Amino acid sequence: MLRVSCKDIGIEGCEFSCQAEKVGKVEDLMLEHIREAHPHMIAGLTWEQHKALETRIKHGIHALEEGAEPHEHDRSLTLRVACRDLGVTGCDFVAEGEKAREVEDKMFDHIRERHPELIAGLDFKQYGELERRVKAAIVHEAESSEARHAA
Repeated sequence: MLRVSCKDIGIEGCEFSCQAEKVGKVEDLMLEHIREAHPHMIAGLTWEQHKALETRIKHGIHALEEGAEPHEHDRSLTLRVACRDLGVTGCDFVAEGEKAREVEDKMFDHIRERHPELIAGLDFKQYGELERRVKAAIVHEAESSEARHAA
């Protein structure tokens, strides 16, 4: 399970936290909360400022240890995404890290280096869709290990 709270992204005085199985869902839940509870933080943001806010959220996302209380977490649990999760066949690359943004950056570095055809010629909207696909595919390592053993 992945989690982020207002405190994780530097919003003091707000006890809100959200959790979900996927990075994209956690990010969406946090952005929804910010729009409702902290509209001054999101109103009138430029595209660059909005991307910076998304980055702050990704940097704050961490794995919630199995069976832990909501206020307890282990930031050293591994998040991961693999090329095969994005439909790339014949490549065993797996991006791993402790933070969602770190994993996403590693995957895009790999795509640029080993699979440039995936991003060549993409317009802004198409590149954004690829970012959403990568974000949606990031999972907590323990969950994917359990799923692999169950398969």
